[in-house]
Parts: sequence; C-alpha cells; structure tokens
Amino acid sequence: FATLEKLDMKWNRCDDSTFIKEHYAYEMYRANGVLAPRTNIASVDWAGIHCGIYTIYEPIDKLFLERNLPESQLGGDLYKCGWSYEGASFTNTNSIGIEDEDKSQFFAYDLKTNKKTSQHEALIKLIRTLNAGVTKEEYAQRVDVENFLRYAAVSYLLGNPDDLRNNYNNFYLYFRPDGKAMFIPYDYDRCLGVTKQYNPNGNGMTLDDPFSITMGATGQKQENPVFLYSVCSGGYYVNEYAEVLRNIAASDWMKLPHFAAMFDTAKANYYYLATPGKQFRNTHGYDFRFDLEKTSDHGSQGNISFAEYVAAKLATLNTALQNVDKHAAVKPSVAADYYIRAEFTNWDVLEGYELVRNEETGIYSFDFSGRR
Repeated sequence: FATLEKLDMKWNRCDDSTFIKEHYAYEMYRANGVLAPRTNIASVDWAGIHCGIYTIYEPIDKLFLERNLPESQLGGDLYKCGWSYEGASFTNTNSIGIEDEDKSQFFAYDLKTNKKTSQHEALIKLIRTLNAGVTKEEYAQRVDVENFLRYAAVSYLLGNPDDLRNNYNNFYLYFRPDGKAMFIPYDYDRCLGVTKQYNPNGNGMTLDDPFSITMGATGQKQENPVFLYSVCSGGYYVNEYAEVLRNIAASDWMKLPHFAAMFDTAKANYYYLATPGKQFRNTHGYDFRFDLEKTSDHGSQGNISFAEYVAAKLATLNTALQNVDKHAAVKPSVAADYYIRAEFTNWDVLEGYELVRNEETGIYSFDFSGRR
C-alpha cells in the first residue's frame, strides 16, 4: 500500500482529546533531524461499522531506512527495542535475538533486518564498550553523537515516561555500516502531558531534570550507559546537550500557536467522525470531543493540556540550564560500584562479581577463594 509493506494503526486508548500529540511528537523529531515515522490520523470503518479516529503509522523497517538514509548508510542491523522480561538498558547481552511469536520467544533487542546473516556484532560491541569504562572517543566511535543528542533533547521535551531513558523501552536502534548506532523513537502515545493510565511520577514528567542520573519516571538509579556517559550529570556531552535543548525549547515546536494550528486542522477535518458508531468494550467512558484545553489535576487519571504541560516543562528546564556548569564539571561514571567482567560472566555486570573497596587504601578487590 503506497509503497509500504504494511500499515500500522492504533486506537486512541490514552484519551488524548487533541488526537494529535503522538503525531506532533514524530513531526517534532523529524523537524529536528531525528529519524521518525510519518503518521497521521484517519477515520476508520470496519465491516460497515464506524470505529472512530485512529492514528496510522509508517512502519519502521527496511523500506523506512531506504526512504530516509543515503545508500552508503544502508545494509545495517535494525532492532526493535523494549521490554521483554527485561528492558533494553544496554547493560547486558542477555536478550538479543529474533522474535518468534509461535514459540513465545521475545527479546529486548529484536532484530528486524539481516535475519539470516547477522551475528549481532555491532550491538554486542556497543554494549560491551559502553560497560567497560568507555572514553569520549570510544563513545563517539559507537554512537552517532549528533543523532543521539537531538533524540535525547526532543525526548526530554516531549516527556514520555515509557521511553528509552525513563523505562528502557520504545525505540528502534539502527547500526550503520560504519558501526555507529542511531536511535529512532517509537510508541509515543504518552507524551506532552498525556498521563491517563500511566503517570508514574505524578506530575506528567514536567519536573524531571534533563541532567539527572536517576530515571525521571520513577526516581530510580539510571543504569543506561548511553545516557550516563553522554547527557547525564558528568557526561561527556552535557554542554552540547544543553545547547540543543535551548534551541529546540525556543523553537515554535514548544509554543501553543504552532500546536494549535495543527490541532485546528485535525479538528476541522475529523471532529464529526470522532465518536464510534457503536459502543465497544474499550470505549466505555471516553470523551470523543476534539478539545485543545482539556486538563485535569496531575495526579488524576486525566490528561494535561499542551499549554499547561509546556509551561511547567520549560520552567523546569530553565532552572536546570542555569546550573548546567556543575553538571558538566563532574567526571563521568556509569556507577559508583565496580564489577568483574569476563567471559565467565558473559562480559555482563553480575551482582555476584562486585568489587569491594578498601576504605583505608581506596583499592577495589575481589575474593575468588571458594569459587570453582
């Protein structure tokens, strides 16, 4: 269909009264130099029954890469990354493979291209490099830094609690032939103040610090070395990240008139089609009106308006940017603890191989006695 092998469609189960926040998110990514799928909203009928307004998506696959990258950057491994027994946190290589629904086999890093030839070399090399005390030069050899800084900045401003930084979830990872990783966002139905059914920190992600070494959604310690070595406090690219944040925050993408213009177009085209033709089990209690101003208390099950979300988010960002120098001055470190990493641990961080620090000498050591 229209040069696509398939078309993805999603029901508005988060009750976004604007119907366009996820669409707006992907447009914002693409406008700021990050690969992201094209989307739109559509009126959907099945078997003669009107089902309301859905979001339709350009799939992220081999054809997507061919449409968006020069030929010299094609041919690499593409992974769909997210939760499958564990998140895609780049801390270990335990869950890499090819999904097989018939056998109930699912992986945190699910290979989508080169399924017959790939040995996952680039991904394994990235994870091992990031967890071995990576230098700034080594980081830049494995990650497309410009792509990641823009990806991280837009992600922060959108405030999705279920993304790579906040839940090790919902992104695609592509390795170019030169071995560098590029990040592609996915599943952004919770952003820009959409809090219904999932509001883990109680404020719609409006108060999280962009340089924090904790996870904004839960306050837990951040484990992802992709973030810890780059944009978190003490990372190699804190100042560069701050500059990207400033530029995007000052752009039209974080201003109500820009969002409202897109909303007005969507409302004019689809407001009379928003209500389904029958009551489905998953539509009970939904308000199907196009509403730009709909808002509610942060702690409730409702959603925050675009204007309220942006005002609170930018206030938090401006405070953080005033203190950016202290974040850039800290020496980067993935963790305060150190571990034995070797073939017998599959080169992963295992709790049983944590090094112990002698408080008098400052030396870290490990006792192998009693181990086979």
